[in-house]
Amino acid sequence: MRKLWRCCYYASGSSEGASERYLDFGLPEFERFLFSCISTTGMEIEVVGADMSRFEKLSAVSRFPEARKHLHSCSMSADNCSRCDGCSLDMLSLDALGRLDAFSGTYDVAFYRGHRDRYFRLMMSRKGDPLFAQAYAAFRKKGDPELSGMERVAAAIDRFDSLWKEGSEESCSRAVEILTPFSSDPHAALRRADAYASGKGVKKDRDKERRLRGTAADHLKREAEDGFVCSGERLFDILWDMGGRDDELMGAVVPGVQADSPYSKACMSRMCAEGRGVEKDEDAAIMWMKEAAEGDPGRFSADYCGMLLGSKDPGRHSLAAEYCRSQIGIREDPALLAMLSEMCSKGKGTDRDQAEAVRLMRRAAAKDPSYETRYCRALLDSDAHADHREAFEICSRLCKGRGGPDAWAMMAEMYSEGKGVTKNVVEASRWMRKAAEARPSRLSYEFCRMLQSSGVPELEEEAFRLSEDRYEKTGSDMYLAIIARACRDGKGTEKDIPKAVECMKKAVRSSSKYLREYCELLLASDREEDHAEAHRICSGIYKKSGTPFSCLAIATMYRDGKGVGKDLDKAMTWFGRDEDAAGSSDDLAYCDFVLAADDEGLHEAAWNICSERYKATGSSAYSGRIARMYRDGKGVGKDLEKAVEWMERSYTDDPDAWGEEFNDLLSKVG
Repeated sequence: MRKLWRCCYYASGSSEGASERYLDFGLPEFERFLFSCISTTGMEIEVVGADMSRFEKLSAVSRFPEARKHLHSCSMSADNCSRCDGCSLDMLSLDALGRLDAFSGTYDVAFYRGHRDRYFRLMMSRKGDPLFAQAYAAFRKKGDPELSGMERVAAAIDRFDSLWKEGSEESCSRAVEILTPFSSDPHAALRRADAYASGKGVKKDRDKERRLRGTAADHLKREAEDGFVCSGERLFDILWDMGGRDDELMGAVVPGVQADSPYSKACMSRMCAEGRGVEKDEDAAIMWMKEAAEGDPGRFSADYCGMLLGSKDPGRHSLAAEYCRSQIGIREDPALLAMLSEMCSKGKGTDRDQAEAVRLMRRAAAKDPSYETRYCRALLDSDAHADHREAFEICSRLCKGRGGPDAWAMMAEMYSEGKGVTKNVVEASRWMRKAAEARPSRLSYEFCRMLQSSGVPELEEEAFRLSEDRYEKTGSDMYLAIIARACRDGKGTEKDIPKAVECMKKAVRSSSKYLREYCELLLASDREEDHAEAHRICSGIYKKSGTPFSCLAIATMYRDGKGVGKDLDKAMTWFGRDEDAAGSSDDLAYCDFVLAADDEGLHEAAWNICSERYKATGSSAYSGRIARMYRDGKGVGKDLEKAVEWMERSYTDDPDAWGEEFNDLLSKVG
């Protein structure tokens, strides 16, 4: 060939200057760079047409009769399928140019005409893409009436998305109202369904949610049956959320898999991971997601890593870390940077290294500012005070600017814990209140917990009132548990153990995670029937699982004579079972347990243990217990001055843990 031609002309699909950014784009956008590398002195490959867009080239070639017979743009078959993105783009462009009918021998023009609204929706969803932008502009210039009607729907959807993002009850309510006239549109229907599912802007209504999702599913099903792969993929997502039949899920996704669609392969991965439509198979799930990531790394690389990390196999965790590093070496994907950062922070798949975690998350935030709050989290997880100060500075800037509930909640956390700023529970509550008002469904519970633990009576009262209000609105067991704790401790309301027991009993019916607290409340009650109920529950737990908690609770009942006859020997036997169940002996737990018993011999044993362990370790945990023994006269003669002396040692080492007890002792001595 070199003897025949010294120059080969290649028709470019890219634009001028794209080669300067080639690392961030696919092959078509850096072909100039590529062909300059493979050209030789004997054969130069020259890229031409880079100064023209695809739309302009199509406008030029569409005038030629040969093009009307042979133009091919399909990405799925040797013949134009008239459904894929490549065919859709060229048919839309030819329609905008007024020349589509001349290509009836090349494309299925009749099908296009019958589904023009579907092609228009694709174009509008991709109007920011340079490939579709000129066709979209041409239709708008012509004032196409069908497009104008669809743009009104699109404008309403954009307005919904903007209001919904604000997150307040008022903005969400307004968002739902805006879309009410357009419920027949599948995209509008899905957004309204999300509102009825979440209860944001409207009252939760499962029936209305399902009807709206069904409207969208019916529309997409018709399009999928007509051969639109991406409609089948959207249909899969709706059916998945609605708990659709296995055969429906498989029917929606198989055409895309056959067309080598990365998204459809990711859907197959989900099916294998959860055993829907196919047998549950982690290996197959990971294989399908790997193929999806290979086909579209920008979209599915993070999902592939997430699936590897979700495995119980530590080898796959290491593979996830290796994969992240290899992909980051090709392109700095902020999602992968953030994922690798969290792996370094937790020591999962790689050595734990918080400094590296901070560096990686800093790079993610530099690429995408939406990761700045996660960068602040990495800084706060560090042990370095300088990192905490930087987190506070960044979060303060975010709160002054675009802010948002995540940033406000993080500000609250920093003020609450005194990280990067002086501890201030009132200021912490102010920021968390703002975050909870913007995102009540997610943050109201954390706000109530913060108020309840503030130590400020006015805030504790607010926690109680808000918890009652949120429980009335949501029926959530989380708020019942907060109400129970308030009644137990007399925080924000009168101390009322029976009411605390009843509230926690209701919470336990919804979730067993409150079972331990419920048993502790039963034992704190003065009613013998509550003690008997605690013994019944703990005995059942012990028979079922032998948990350390059940052993310790039963030991405590025998020690104090609650729910069973008082029997110190049995108490110590059950406490020994607690140590066996926990897998280790804990001197501090033993001392705390026996000091609560009425037995001087056990008190002396606790004194000897704490004295010896303090000499060996100098730990504030032991000096604090020695102080308590001097204070109460258990295991040693009562001596408040020595109690203060020993408690001061603990306070000096750990003021947060021992400050309250130290101040209480000082008040007794003074």
